[in-house]
Amino acid sequence: MGIRTLGFSLLLGLWIIVAPAQQSADTVAGEPDGGGSPVLRDRLTAAERIAREELERLHEAVNSTDSGDERNIDGFVLSTEVRSFEDIPDSIDREIDLIRNNIRGLIFQVATDIERTAASPGASYDSETGLRYQGLPAEAVAKYQNIVNAKELNNVSVRSVQVAIQLLATINQDLMRDARETTDVQNKRRLYITQAAYIYEMADIVLAILDDIRLAGRDTLERLAAEHQQRVRTRLADIEAELIRVESEHAAGRLSDRDAGNLQKSYQLIIAANRTSLAAWDDLMSQVERQQHWLETMKQHAVSIELKRNAARHQLNTLRDIVLVGEIAPLITMDDLVATIQTVELLELDEAAVYSLLGFRPRR
Repeated sequence: MGIRTLGFSLLLGLWIIVAPAQQSADTVAGEPDGGGSPVLRDRLTAAERIAREELERLHEAVNSTDSGDERNIDGFVLSTEVRSFEDIPDSIDREIDLIRNNIRGLIFQVATDIERTAASPGASYDSETGLRYQGLPAEAVAKYQNIVNAKELNNVSVRSVQVAIQLLATINQDLMRDARETTDVQNKRRLYITQAAYIYEMADIVLAILDDIRLAGRDTLERLAAEHQQRVRTRLADIEAELIRVESEHAAGRLSDRDAGNLQKSYQLIIAANRTSLAAWDDLMSQVERQQHWLETMKQHAVSIELKRNAARHQLNTLRDIVLVGEIAPLITMDDLVATIQTVELLELDEAAVYSLLGFRPRR
């Protein structure tokens, strides 16, 4: 492979890696993945179904204890609350952690699937064999493997926040729609309770993700960028020395005009290629900074999610009182009592009744 061909291939490989990072940063800065990507919609639809199943498991688990705690009212117990009950087994804590981790794992898996599906055609992914490079020389594969992995980790970090928040919003919208559409009082009560409980639990999980999340590949990319910059600067210095030697050897008559011209042209192309690779790395790291800024912005929105989670808890407690009143109200309604009093009447003591009570009809 010639110098010019190798240089172009290496730059192409780096750009293939940088381009998706540019796209990812652009989308997260506005609306991640446009919000309407078929890939995203399909993944979110499947994830919502699984997440609701897990939330149902969580809700059932924390509401099925035999605790004697006065707060242990079926349907109104939250996972963060049940942990404070003194008489629950350790298995409840383990089950809560398992289900919450399942939901978090689901979110990261969906984010990973979306990232790999949206990967550049320059580097395709196969679930069994891993990453398979197309169009890159073998010399570049090892060099770019770490870059691809780090880029994917960064993008998955960003997408996981996107998926978590969109799941929270989608589940909430569906629960609200169901609750508003039903006309059955008991079903409406159940759906209102479910909506408050599920949104509290899901919001609490999203808060945990926002608290823990970081750009998982940032450190690797920063290290690789620094190594690349140092390596290129050293190479450019060596190339400048080689150009001086070419001129010297040409002047001394030990190098023909043709060879000197070809070498100078090749080295100028190599210099340009190296400077382009430096620019590509600068571009890549600027996108990393944009992703970091986006994550920090989303972390600031954690306050809003926390307040909505707390509102869901207060709504659930309010619903508990409303349902309690709704259950006992028919027993104390004055209209029912008045109707009952109106049924209290004296038996009529007419002639037939009197004779029947006497047991005979007197002779007159």
